[in-house]
Amino acid sequence: MNDKKIFYDPSKLLSYNSFLNFVIGSRGVGKTYGFIKFCIQRFLKTGEQFIYTRRYATELDTSVPKFFDPYLKCPEFKDVEFKIKTSKKLSTFYINGKIAGFAVALSTSLVLKSTSFTDVKNIIFDEFIIDKGTYHY
Repeated sequence: MNDKKIFYDPSKLLSYNSFLNFVIGSRGVGKTYGFIKFCIQRFLKTGEQFIYTRRYATELDTSVPKFFDPYLKCPEFKDVEFKIKTSKKLSTFYINGKIAGFAVALSTSLVLKSTSFTDVKNIIFDEFIIDKGTYHY
């Protein structure tokens, strides 16, 4: 699969070395896919961990179980073992038996406020824009 032509590639954006980057674009162009793939590659190369966050735990309930599914078919990850351990407050992503990242809901982040994530270098805040309705920050 040659996903460079199909999915969003965050390389240029990340080359600016900005503290914060926000990507807004059409649904289904691979923004999340591209950034998670980048984080997997960084972990495999450097051991840098990542955090994947959403606003509410209910959003993680549906996204975390299938988190690695799109990457199982990537030729570059054919020999990589992905595993997920979930709990109510924090889910942990494992790559080749080592902790690669975490999934946490913004709504429960106060519970983890004293938790140290010393090896985390990237945070993906997915679906950060709230549509009109009853939800708010």
